[in-house]
Amino acid sequence: MAVTDRFRQQHADIMAVAGSIEGCLGSAAQAAAARTALNSLAGKLSIHLAMEDTSLYPRLGSHPEIELRNMAQSFAAEMAGIKQVFLDYNKKWSERAIADDFQAFATQTKAVLEALKNRNKRENTQLYALYDRTAG
Repeated sequence: MAVTDRFRQQHADIMAVAGSIEGCLGSAAQAAAARTALNSLAGKLSIHLAMEDTSLYPRLGSHPEIELRNMAQSFAAEMAGIKQVFLDYNKKWSERAIADDFQAFATQTKAVLEALKNRNKRENTQLYALYDRTAG
């Protein structure tokens, strides 16, 4: 079992919810379902980011492997910006706002979900992979 298995599973869960949101982007009639899925995504992200902030990144910040420490610092700093973008996005798109401006919601949602997918992929293939190699 890899050290990062729990974090990788959280990424998979987050991406499953992201897929649900993408499934709602075909019609404004899906506004309620989109908002429900967005609530689920926000909850899963909140838990995941809290675990990273309180457990993973502090551990990596004091890791003896300098490459891992530096990479972790870079990822943590980058995540602060991404987190704020998501918080602003999530706050903006109430069910009513989604229904009223569905095209803008769909466009912004695609961009936010793509950024999230890219971030998760980079964490899995770069940061977590390096941590798993140095942990054993």
